[in-house]
Amino acid sequence: MNIRRFVFLFFLFCCFYKTVSASDSTTLKSPDGKLSISFFQQQVEFSCVVYLQGKPVLQRSPINFSIDGTSLTTNIQIISVHHYTINETYPVFGAHTTAVNKCKGLKISVRSGDFNWQLDVRAFNDGIAYRQLVSVQNEEFFPEETTEFQLPEESSI
Repeated sequence: MNIRRFVFLFFLFCCFYKTVSASDSTTLKSPDGKLSISFFQQQVEFSCVVYLQGKPVLQRSPINFSIDGTSLTTNIQIISVHHYTINETYPVFGAHTTAVNKCKGLKISVRSGDFNWQLDVRAFNDGIAYRQLVSVQNEEFFPEETTEFQLPEESSI
């Protein structure tokens, strides 16, 4: 009887743990799948990590963004996640006659305190980019980003 109870509780724990860990992180891969970026909340910090072919090129780095001294990246609540793809070309002047814009994107809608904002992330085959989109009613405000990217120790610059 005790063994059945233990197995049942262990099964429930495993199901719950898998659900929690899956919802705590969001991953985006480049079109060729070699580059990936994951976002997650660890304790109260919103962080990211980047991998190239499974090897870390950016270790856990807390994303720090604030407006008028109020942090928008601590104690966040992810409202929704929207995936998108861009595959376009357009004419340009210069060494190349055609520019290529090919990436996979992710828009993460976030709530932090009184602020709703979006993190727009793009993964290209040769790099990652992100930007914060915030709608503020006050015309005068002071945005500040103090993100520090943590490179692996074996990195050379």
